[in-house]
Amino acid sequence: MALPKLIQPTDSNFEKEILRQTTPSVVCFWAKWSGTSKLLTPIVAELAETHSPTHLVAMIDVDKSPLTAATYSVRTLPTFLVFRDGQVVKRIDGAVKRSAILSLFVR
Repeated sequence: MALPKLIQPTDSNFEKEILRQTTPSVVCFWAKWSGTSKLLTPIVAELAETHSPTHLVAMIDVDKSPLTAATYSVRTLPTFLVFRDGQVVKRIDGAVKRSAILSLFVR
């Protein structure tokens, strides 16, 4: 079964869409007003296409889902979290190179 290419969870469905999944998930916390987020959005979308067979890739808007952002202490945008079995296993905060984002997909 093919995974969705890019999902956009919210406060109301984050547990179901990310935490309960058996597939590793790479989640990018972002905002429309963040210049760095805008620059990295196409890279995240591209990686979602490339890695959708093995990973869920999600973007969560911190303005629309402030509770989830607060739960994971997101204070810098973008922030990337990798979830496995409902737990954060990797984290990258702030502007990073494409290669750093790619490293999130390594098991």
